[in-house]
Amino acid sequence: SLDRIAFTDALEANEAELSIGANGQNLVASGRATAPTLLKTLALVEDALKRPRFDALEFAAWRKEALSGLESAETNPQALASKALSIAINPYPSGHPAASESFAQAHAAISALTLAEVKKAHSDFIGAANFSASVVGEFDEAKTIASIKTRFESWRAPMAYVEFPELPNRAAPKHTWINTPDQANGM
Repeated sequence: SLDRIAFTDALEANEAELSIGANGQNLVASGRATAPTLLKTLALVEDALKRPRFDALEFAAWRKEALSGLESAETNPQALASKALSIAINPYPSGHPAASESFAQAHAAISALTLAEVKKAHSDFIGAANFSASVVGEFDEAKTIASIKTRFESWRAPMAYVEFPELPNRAAPKHTWINTPDQANGM
């Protein structure tokens, strides 16, 4: 529910760091907090996950940054080689959430993505059905576990979590040549 600046200010006031992102089918939140601010930081994690603002200006800035990153990668020999390998060995068909997309496909998907689609995906799929937490350091274990349970134990997405079946890699060996004239670090 907090905007980016208020959220950043709250993290700084708690002497905390937080990163939230996706990794395959998983939503991952990781961070650092001191023992006295851990429970307040967990409240910020809950707020960010359960009540994101979905600010249109922030979404536009994210899209611009993501597209710029893709455009930079399209001329980077190492990124091109990595992408070619990923596409060659990824067994999932184009359009599948686990498929490896070309830079052009990723560019098209990000360009076409709407904030309404992001909001719908969040409301349909984001929850804590397969939640796990790790806390390391000196902290009040009982209070921390109680806080985590209170905040996340009953939070469920309307769509049940279903793990993608792991498909075997059946890629045939092949040689791929990627021409990157005037680029250093060719492979």
